Amino acid sequence: MNLNALRYFYEASHYETLTKASQALHISQPALTKHIKNIEKEYGTQLVKKNGRHIVLTDFGKELINECTPLFQQEKKIERLLMNQSQKHVLRIGSTQLNSQDVLKSILTPDSSQHVNLQLTTDNTKQIQELLLNHQLDMAILPNSSYLKEIKKEFLFEDELIFVAKPNYCNENLSLKDVLSHQFIQRESGSSLQQLLNSCFSFEVSYSVEVTSHADALLACEYGNGIYLCSKISAQQSINTNKLKQISIETIQFDPRPFYLYYHEKLPTNQFIIQIIQQFKQKTETD
Repeated sequence: MNLNALRYFYEASHYETLTKASQALHISQPALTKHIKNIEKEYGTQLVKKNGRHIVLTDFGKELINECTPLFQQEKKIERLLMNQSQKHVLRIGSTQLNSQDVLKSILTPDSSQHVNLQLTTDNTKQIQELLLNHQLDMAILPNSSYLKEIKKEFLFEDELIFVAKPNYCNENLSLKDVLSHQFIQRESGSSLQQLLNSCFSFEVSYSVEVTSHADALLACEYGNGIYLCSKISAQQSINTNKLKQISIETIQFDPRPFYLYYHEKLPTNQFIIQIIQQFKQKTETD
């Protein structure tokens, strides 16, 4: 029995789609699918039914998950026991897909993380908030949220939202009438940016493609598939290299978007959290 493949199947069952599962598990979707199919092939059974992008377990798949639950819960208990004896503490960090690469590289330095074992999860805002509230994350870098009002927060940096497109895709300044002649990049359900985009117009805009990650959305935009609403920080490099250009749309403006470090108090890693806040403040003053 391949316990590694079984572990991937067990962990993937907690997500709505294989795409979300693969992102959370830091494995490609084809590789995750292969692990599941290998189990099915080896034992001549079916664990997952086809239902578009969603993960739907067969009756036997559900039964297997029930049997796996105490096994992998015990594994995590043993891991926590071992980590308690280690000089390193586990710190579970969550971040939106918009800022994970540019922001987290500021804190993953050898000096600051030498006594902390960092575990990174990236997802849309809604999912990261849920993980934080359920104590499945210790801290998260998120825009301001009334949903997290009971959790301690510290200001980190300010960003803004912009529209971007391939330089030759459309004019730099668009009227609302012009918008009807162009398409947008659509994000998955649960994306706060998609919800905001939906509220920008009194009419229904046209979409060329739907993607489930910010990286895929930027790539689709660079290939000329449409206009994308995103974080300026996350798109700045593509703008600087002329892969994208900033677009303005008549009457639509966004307020600056503050980002905060939300974290649970009384953690053994709180000193590291203080370091993170200080690093961001130093970076802001330098910039």
